[in-house]
Amino acid sequence: MNEVSVTITAGEGCEEHNHGLEYRSKLEHTHDTGKDTVIELVPYEKSYKEQINELMKPYIKERNDYTLKRKAAAWDRYNSGQIKTKPRNRDYPLIGNDYYTQHLHD
Repeated sequence: MNEVSVTITAGEGCEEHNHGLEYRSKLEHTHDTGKDTVIELVPYEKSYKEQINELMKPYIKERNDYTLKRKAAAWDRYNSGQIKTKPRNRDYPLIGNDYYTQHLHD
């Protein structure tokens, strides 16, 4: 049986902390293991994919709502004459609910 570990960052991350090996080697940090910060994915209750998608739903909804507000604001600016080009759907992509499949190879 293979063991899998996944870390999900909700919000802005620190590129140097995540990828700078020289920076990380100097750190002496401990991870908070309080119950509020650790989410345990239980095998066999639901599939791993279903659990990840369920955990990400609130963040996906928040991001999609923000994108729709930005798109509506762009249409308001277009209709009032502040901008001359119509807002395009491809400039305001929505995130699908299958987060696991979309980010499988990240």
